[in-house]
Amino acid sequence: MYLSGESYAGHYVPAIAGTIMQNNANPAYNLSINLVGLLIGNGWTDPAVQYGAYAAFGRGVALIEGDQQASLDGLYQDCYPDFLKGTLARPECADLMNYVTSASGNSNVTQVNVCTCHAGPCCYVSSGVH
Repeated sequence: MYLSGESYAGHYVPAIAGTIMQNNANPAYNLSINLVGLLIGNGWTDPAVQYGAYAAFGRGVALIEGDQQASLDGLYQDCYPDFLKGTLARPECADLMNYVTSASGNSNVTQVNVCTCHAGPCCYVSSGVH
């Protein structure tokens, strides 16, 4: 059996796999599941780390400028204690990722590097299939 998922599956797929492995090792259970592997795409595993990477990513793919990166890095530092606690009570902290992804002009946050336009150096010819 393979377990797979994306995004928030970065939390629950490892948890489910751990439970399967723990139960497989317990002789009281009469069922053994042959867990072969895990697949996690674009996993949401550690918000405290992942939120800190958005500004550098945005700058690295030319979605934001250096001053915007510095501003977002500062916001990240202000929000870091919240991320460690697993809370996003302040809207500006929850929106940190959105500041970068909205700069792409692409509403699909998993494809911020895809630029759809009709002319120019940033064009991506799309057949309409995404």
